[in-house]
Formats: sequence, C-alpha cells, structure tokens
Amino acid sequence: SHPAGFIEIVEDVTERKKAEEALRESEERYRLLVQHAPAGIYEFDMETMRFTSVNDIMCEYTGYTRDEFLAMDPWELIADESKKTRDGLLEEVFSGNPNPAPVEYKIRSKNNREFWVLVHSRFSFENGVPKRATTVVHDITAIRQAEEEKKQLEEIAHLYFSTPSPPSEGAVIW
Repeated sequence: SHPAGFIEIVEDVTERKKAEEALRESEERYRLLVQHAPAGIYEFDMETMRFTSVNDIMCEYTGYTRDEFLAMDPWELIADESKKTRDGLLEEVFSGNPNPAPVEYKIRSKNNREFWVLVHSRFSFENGVPKRATTVVHDITAIRQAEEEKKQLEEIAHLYFSTPSPPSEGAVIW
C-alpha cells in the first residue's frame, strides 16, 4: 500500500496580496485626508444616534475631545434656534433623500459658545431606512458676522442718503 503519486495544488496569491496592500494604502490615505482636512468631518449612526468618527478640526471647532465627542448624541450640538432646520433636514432624509442640500446651523461648543456652521451631509440607507450619515462642516461665523455688518452699514447709508439735509445758513428757500 504505497501511494501511486502526489497531487500538488499551487495557488498564486501575488495579485491578491498586491490588491490587499493597495487597499491598505488607500485606506491610510483616506484616513489622513479626513483627519487633516481643513473642515470638520464626522460620521454618525442613525440607529444609535452616536458619532462613530470625528476629525481633529471638528474637535477644535467644538472644544470637545475625541472621546467626549464620540460619546455625544449628534443633536446635542445644535442650538435651539436651529432645531427647526434640523427637523426639516430629518424630514427630507426620512422621506428618502440621501443627499439633502447643505444647511446652516448654529451649534454650541463645549464652553457654550454658539457659532454658525454650513453642514453638508450624505446619508446611507438600508432597506429604505437611513442608517449612517457622513458630514462635512465649515465654520461660517465670520461670514455671518460680515453679512450682518454689511446689512447694518447699508441701513445706515440708506438713512443718511435718504434723509433730506437741513438748509445751510444763509440759504434761500423758495
């Protein structure tokens, strides 16, 4: 009872190893891009209502550490005056829109400072239900302040130029 022969099976895994390495490199580039992007970026789970990732800029904006941020309910950041805007966004998302238009919110930092942000969100759905959100946030407080100052200056200019000047001394009025 001696073996009559051998069967050898050889599989070339070179291509699979190259693909795995390329995937690892791509994931690392993506992680670095998100971490060092010049905007706040976070993701949250719509079922648990918890953040799942956050970059350094979002932590800088809000004053929260990464761990504090990840333990929060995403809606805790939104100031009272922006809750209607949030509700409108949620209504749009739950009606099936995965890519709603950007919205402006006033949010609250850890030290209760309120500031304006422009929020771009994309939602992922499973069986028609929103499950996750990926969000990019830009602090637009300076823009909002400049708009308000411009409006005030326009009002002052309008009042100044639309009010008739009193006659100067010695002027003859007909």
